[in-house]
Amino acid sequence: MKTILRVCWWVLIGSRVEGQVFSLQDFATLYHLQGEWTATWEKGRQVEHWSIEGADRLEGRINRLDADQVEIPGERLGLFFYDHQIWYVAQRQFEGPNDTFLLSGIDQGDYIFENRKDGVHQRVVYHLEADSVLEKYLEAPWISNPAYGTFIYRKTTKPVQNGRLNPEYLLRKAKALTQESPFQKEIDGILPQRLLFQDSLVTVLRSISPQMPVHLLVVPNHRMPTLNDATVADEQLLGHMLLTARDMARKTGIAESGYRLAFNTNEDAGQSAFHLHLHVLGGARTGPMVDPAWRSVQRRLADSTHIAPFEKRILGVWISQNTYATVTLKWEPDLQNKFIALSYRQELRREGASSEIFEGKAFFKQSSALGHYTANWMDSTGDVFPLEARYDGREMTVQWRNTGHLEGKTVYRFLDQQTIELTDLRKQDDGTWKVFDRLVLSKQKF
Repeated sequence: MKTILRVCWWVLIGSRVEGQVFSLQDFATLYHLQGEWTATWEKGRQVEHWSIEGADRLEGRINRLDADQVEIPGERLGLFFYDHQIWYVAQRQFEGPNDTFLLSGIDQGDYIFENRKDGVHQRVVYHLEADSVLEKYLEAPWISNPAYGTFIYRKTTKPVQNGRLNPEYLLRKAKALTQESPFQKEIDGILPQRLLFQDSLVTVLRSISPQMPVHLLVVPNHRMPTLNDATVADEQLLGHMLLTARDMARKTGIAESGYRLAFNTNEDAGQSAFHLHLHVLGGARTGPMVDPAWRSVQRRLADSTHIAPFEKRILGVWISQNTYATVTLKWEPDLQNKFIALSYRQELRREGASSEIFEGKAFFKQSSALGHYTANWMDSTGDVFPLEARYDGREMTVQWRNTGHLEGKTVYRFLDQQTIELTDLRKQDDGTWKVFDRLVLSKQKF
């Protein structure tokens, strides 16, 4: 699929068509398509799958079933942003010719694509009514009844973020690129307070939020969003940035004691300012190259002596998020590989009020019985009490009684490798258990 759509992509950019001008921010709204959408009507069922493959590219496919649940040949899809234009591509039956559509306008949330050549469809309209509803309209000579060209999709699965691009981050990035560079006023001399050096190619600034005793930024005078945007023509500039960093290390007295140079590129590296800049860090020991929690998890997973089935499934970061609350569970081994530590964080959001944060931590130690763990719980309210946990290969049940003699249990049920259903129960006066809360958590990148 990717190869065919990529070929089509290069055909598109080789044939510039004059049309309405759009921004990457306009395209970024389409990131919300990521996931699986299902439409059902009297003729059967249609499913669209979309994934973000780059800041300027989404790829998708359509699968269909008729009323008798017989599969009908579908389509491969693509959405592309290039040179201030947005294209929609559909390849019928995964093998036929491509229909290409150019975005002609955005009207009250309707993304209107038109085919300016002869094709099966002359017009395709996508409308994201909400995060869970998608409307799609097709116009073609063979569609006499508009109802047959109308699809109301419901989101049936959320995309797994692990290994995928984060649409919220891409939206922030697209918006930032429509605004002035965060370094422009320093480059232009309007704000000279943290300026250390400038020549025709670069500007060197003190960091406004230093992470080390010496923390400098080497910034190109001409804006380049990320290192991914560099070309062969930028070789001299990139080399000059490195040599300037070396010279600044000498001037600030950290060249011999040691320093670190870092380009942060996109989300996993923590890039928040989308104007390429080289960090110069020194004046103290810089610490590990990677997140030590990630490294500890990898070491534990590779340790056949200590790793247990439950740990193999649970290690990592799990998140549940909705309008009102975000719950994060981080499971990681301790440095001595004797315990697995649970860090719990709940952020409650109330309209017109600040967020309420609740945090807790527990260190689980495996007992002599297989799948049996003991731990002590500590939380931000000052409560401390013991936990008993058992894992049966499918679920883990954690039982507890707090200092107020309230008795409860938490059940972790593994729906698949990336999803956990977490149910909190409280024991009633009559000895029965009542569900207090239920969450579905998705595994995230560390």
